[in-house]
Amino acid sequence: MMRKVRNWQLVQIATYLCSVLLILVLLVKGELGLHLFWDLLIPLAPAIFVLIPGVWRNICPLSVQAQLPKLLGFATRVRFGSRVQAYIQMASLCLLLFFIPLRHLSLNHDAVVTAFVLLGFALMAYLGGSLSLGKSGWCNGLCPVQQGEKYYGHNPLLEVENAHCNACNFCVKKCNDSDNIVELSKKVGGKLETWSEFILVAGFPGFVLGWFLVPDFHLSIGFSEVLRAYGIPFLGLIASVGIYTYSNKVLNISKMKLRNLFALCALSIYYWFRIPALVGYGLFPGDGMLFDCTAYISYQQVLLAQVMVTLFWIYHFLFKNVSTRSWSLRPA
Repeated sequence: MMRKVRNWQLVQIATYLCSVLLILVLLVKGELGLHLFWDLLIPLAPAIFVLIPGVWRNICPLSVQAQLPKLLGFATRVRFGSRVQAYIQMASLCLLLFFIPLRHLSLNHDAVVTAFVLLGFALMAYLGGSLSLGKSGWCNGLCPVQQGEKYYGHNPLLEVENAHCNACNFCVKKCNDSDNIVELSKKVGGKLETWSEFILVAGFPGFVLGWFLVPDFHLSIGFSEVLRAYGIPFLGLIASVGIYTYSNKVLNISKMKLRNLFALCALSIYYWFRIPALVGYGLFPGDGMLFDCTAYISYQQVLLAQVMVTLFWIYHFLFKNVSTRSWSLRPA
């Protein structure tokens, strides 16, 4: 067991150092840093959240940052009540929905802003780990990425050791790491928790679709650009919520089936647009492009990749046996 813990620690150190290096590259070699972060690492993130969320939770640099106060002996042991946890979850969702459209306005093409946003998250993670018990302040609290982890990762391929917690101190009512989908579906934070989860589950497919219908704004940013960057994704979110509500209330499709179906739609939409953009066939030329491969890869080949990836997600969310395993084993 100790060997496994040491192995995780070695990987944590490696990913932490890589994140520091990435921020330095963003500040020194901005274009390279932007491609590494937005066009290489981020496209992999949704698939990681679906297939191996527990692995990512163990090695995420921000999770390591959040655990530093505990390792250094600076952490407090404040346990938040269920209502405060619900407020934190809503704040986490608001951060996610704020920063995703901000990519079009600034983050996708401004390396310095991206670097300082990452540094801001690192500071928030450290403070979250300092001022709260266990993972309740950041990893299971304010971190906006955990919203995507919860949304996509309810049927993981494997369950791994928890590399951060030696013992469970029940820092949150519902633990993303150790509770399975059945336990996570239980409501403990009242109407606020219900609304935040409903907005995420029901609205995210439309939000993702709307995001891909907006170009990056490289020149001066005015009110109309801000309105497009935020308005179109949020209109998509509202439409998606409407479809979800109709499907549940009128067509009587269960919430669990809709959760799988809407996660499938969000993920399929994401990769349907993201795959061609990476190789130069995007809706807006140049946006989100890692390499211009239009001279070497035909659109038909790209289309085949889109279809194959979509079929895989259909299998995973609709036909693969639903597992009751959690992301990681609950520590004793």
